[in-house]
Amino acid sequence: MAIAYQESASLGTDNTGLTWTVSYTVATGTNRILFVGASDVVAASSDITGITYGGVSMTKVAQGRAGSDRYSTLWMLVNPASGANNIVFSRTTSGSYIEAVAISYSGANQTSQPDGTAVNQDTSDPNDNTITTTADNCWHLMLVHRASAGTLTAGSNTTIRANNSNNTTFFDGNGAITPAGSNTITCSGVATTVSLGVTFSPAVTSNPGAFFQMF
Repeated sequence: MAIAYQESASLGTDNTGLTWTVSYTVATGTNRILFVGASDVVAASSDITGITYGGVSMTKVAQGRAGSDRYSTLWMLVNPASGANNIVFSRTTSGSYIEAVAISYSGANQTSQPDGTAVNQDTSDPNDNTITTTADNCWHLMLVHRASAGTLTAGSNTTIRANNSNNTTFFDGNGAITPAGSNTITCSGVATTVSLGVTFSPAVTSNPGAFFQMF
């Protein structure tokens, strides 16, 4: 089964309380996967302690900081519930700032995810994220947070999916990587960024085997 993009959204920003709740809708479809990207405090580590979707905990798969700006984290959930459900962010410090984006796909393997990850702290334009995939027909997603002036734009073989005030943004390769191997997606327009990349593999199609007629 091939991976297919479903939907994405900017989730906005929040700076009140110890939790932040925002609704996000995952479309119906088989073998779903959800990613949430967040940038929060200006510090050497994130203030976010966990994220849930529909009451189910998400897994943090990558993290990093753009220069001396906000700290960013990338989270994943396999088989998220379809329909409108709440994404709940928990943080250590009441009222600390969070901005976030979300994206979901169908056709993803429901085990052994992610296929690969990479973190790139860039100080020059363009900004690249490179991962060597293991499985055939993976997709490549990256979360980018900018720490200097400019407008984030998609580079070659890259599609912008969700943009939160030109700060925290999801890009992907908009297609399968085949054969498996090194793959790069890129954005431009800003010098100092951090890109958190993840590749994820497609669902395996079962093969019942060939039928042999007995004589």
